[in-house]
Amino acid sequence: MIGEAAAQFDKDQPEGSLGNLAADAMLAVVQAHVDTPVQMALTNNGGLRIPLLAGPLTVGHMYELMPFENRLVVLDLSGVQVDSLAQQIARIGGEPIAGFSFTIDGPAARDIRVQDAPLDPNGRYRLVT
Repeated sequence: MIGEAAAQFDKDQPEGSLGNLAADAMLAVVQAHVDTPVQMALTNNGGLRIPLLAGPLTVGHMYELMPFENRLVVLDLSGVQVDSLAQQIARIGGEPIAGFSFTIDGPAARDIRVQDAPLDPNGRYRLVT
């Protein structure tokens, strides 16, 4: 056993508890392996294969959840690229993210924030995926 879930974690759109957990975990883990902080994380619902049920969690559950030989990749993005990414995520109805947020308004993203600050189109950001 590697932990215990107090409640079930499920995927959903535009966000769900399982996607939030996965993206938050990616963002937390990558910080220990990089010299320059990473502000954002993005994964996809399609890569999350099972819900995590309430109760004991095992390494086996983690392999069932993400049964691929995934690797984390850190990308350096401009503020304009972050805006474009948010627009793409909004068009498909949402994906699991952490460290940034936005409101989905029809097919568009608005009020984009990174680490609780308004997106700076001239800024530089780091994303783990």
